Amino acid sequence: MCPRLICLLIAFSLFVSDSNSGKTFVYNTLIAELKGRGETVMVTASTGVAATLLLTRRTAHSTFRIPLGCDTEDRPLIKGHEARAELLRQAKIIVIDEMTMLSKDTFNFINKTM
Repeated sequence: MCPRLICLLIAFSLFVSDSNSGKTFVYNTLIAELKGRGETVMVTASTGVAATLLLTRRTAHSTFRIPLGCDTEDRPLIKGHEARAELLRQAKIIVIDEMTMLSKDTFNFINKTM
């Protein structure tokens, strides 16, 4: 498994709490701080509604080009020479808000993409 996804899982365990507890504020503050230091940060959400609350407003499906009805046989759609692939390689941290809403197959697809 990609080391950045392991870090994501560790971070996920720290940010599980009730709604309106400030998780998105913490994400946005962390994003702004890292970007202010010149770091590359990939920020997504599992749903469109959650994405609207983030600074980047991108869903995981858009960021990782996850096909609808993703299953274990799907291959990554981002090619190594693309600009998006380079951004993923440079990212210091990848945040997926509402990660629990992703299926196991979708999470595995993200892992294969990395």
